[in-house]
Amino acid sequence: MMGATIDGERFYSVFNKSLTAITMTDIAISPIDRIMRKAGAERVSEEAAEALREVIETLALEVSRESIALAKHAGRKTVNSEDVKMASRKLISLTKLGV
Repeated sequence: MMGATIDGERFYSVFNKSLTAITMTDIAISPIDRIMRKAGAERVSEEAAEALREVIETLALEVSRESIALAKHAGRKTVNSEDVKMASRKLISLTKLGV
C-alpha cells in the first residue's frame, strides 16, 4: 500500500500510528451528558462525562457477561430480558456485600 509522503513518512504510516492512540468506546459522550443533566447537573465537564461513560461501560460489560452465563446455563444461545434483570440484581447484591 502506497501513501503520500508527509515529512519523510508515508501518510498511511502516520495515519495508522494516530489510530492506535485513539480509544474507541461503545457509548457516545452526549447521552452521558444528558443523563447527568437530567440528574440535576447544571454543567458537566467532558472529563466527568468520560468518567461516567467508563463506569457505565464497565457495568454493562459485567451485566452482559453474567447474562450470557445465565442464558448458557439455561441451555439457550439467546440472552433475554430476564437474564439481564437477574444478572443486574446479582451484581447489585454483590456490590452491596462489598464483593
